[in-house]
Amino acid sequence: MIMPYAYPKAYEFSELYHVSVNKIDGEQLDLPILKNPVSDFGSIEFDEEITIEVNVRIIADLKPHMVSIRPLSRGITCKVEGRKIIFTMKTPQNIKVAVEGLHDLYLYCFGVEDINDKPIKEDPDVFYFSAGQTYEVGKIELKTNQTLYIEAGAVVRGVVHGVGDNIKIMGRGIIDGGFKEGKPFTDIHTIQLEHCNNSLIKDVTIINPMRWIVVIGGCNDIVIRNIKELGLNMSTDGIDVCGSKNVLIEDCFIKCNDDCVVIKSIKHSNGTLDWRFDVENVTTRGCVFQTVKNGAVMEIGHELITDLVNNIVFEDCDVLGVHGHGSVFSIQNTDKAIVSNVLYKNIRIEHCYDKLINLRIMNSMYSRNNEKGQVRDIKFKDIFWHTQCYNMGYTISLIGGLDENHTVENVEFENFIIDGKKVTNLDDLNIHIRHASNISIV
Repeated sequence: MIMPYAYPKAYEFSELYHVSVNKIDGEQLDLPILKNPVSDFGSIEFDEEITIEVNVRIIADLKPHMVSIRPLSRGITCKVEGRKIIFTMKTPQNIKVAVEGLHDLYLYCFGVEDINDKPIKEDPDVFYFSAGQTYEVGKIELKTNQTLYIEAGAVVRGVVHGVGDNIKIMGRGIIDGGFKEGKPFTDIHTIQLEHCNNSLIKDVTIINPMRWIVVIGGCNDIVIRNIKELGLNMSTDGIDVCGSKNVLIEDCFIKCNDDCVVIKSIKHSNGTLDWRFDVENVTTRGCVFQTVKNGAVMEIGHELITDLVNNIVFEDCDVLGVHGHGSVFSIQNTDKAIVSNVLYKNIRIEHCYDKLINLRIMNSMYSRNNEKGQVRDIKFKDIFWHTQCYNMGYTISLIGGLDENHTVENVEFENFIIDGKKVTNLDDLNIHIRHASNISIV
């Protein structure tokens, strides 16, 4: 079975790319591609091997070196013929088709949806949005045991706010946060769950967010799985985990214009949101990240107005690109928390520029109190970085405490590989250190 997802005609379609899918029996299906200021994108569902053909409308004679299918770790190779890019997918994966010098193309690929995943449309606790339409909802409020379900091919324009237990936000359709260039900046978060337990966000694609895209505030036992995000506006963090415990983020595909996954403990500046709680047991795995112009990929901080941030894991993730002043690995503790037991494992980095590692205790414009904390017991294991000519001399790493009483301690590097060569000393990382101790390579 192969099913491309259609979209409402009110949306603009890609001017750069035409995509078709060839089945084993030779039948060809067109895959609608939406135009978006971050990346053009389309979605498809299949349970058999397919061949995808991308026609680049504005270049008649592509060269093989101009094209790649990313993440590179997926091992998907392509054939280039004139303006065509041809490749095979045996199993559904979210990928980026990168053409040198052109706007990105993202393809979101799903397995066949289990009928048992769909809620009952007539259930009074279900907000059900059917395919083929755009819905202007403004703001959806979810409470305990309620579900928001968006069918593939449906677009819900607005934001979602949930307070309660057993809340679900799911479906293979689109949430459009409504941002357009020139529109006044607002503090609206596209999806915000606060003081929720045992809740799920799954499969949805989120475009045009105003600001932070998905926010988890003061929550416990939350799963965020296989969501896709495209954010252009400044301060479009991908996923903000604020004062929450027992959070699993997996198989997400995020491109945004600030931090991709960020951990905070914060009271909102206008006083309406108070998530000053400890953060524990947060795992991010199997995700793909790219920033637009700003932000870190895996961030803890800045605002950490609590006692403890503990047991944070990032593993088996791909970093397609980090731009501007951002960094790949970032802990920026500007408040009183003790940040401890952080593991970065099996991370593959295809591009970064300004900073690779940025672990600091610091004062900043985001500090909310004068008391400062600690950073300790940080481990990097099986890290693979492929550099470019632009990195030489310009990409640095920082490990720095604030003073002799507020320090970074016990940072370990195990099997850190740069361009196929294992790091054997700190100079290989072009690292700058102050008020830090026990920095080791094993």
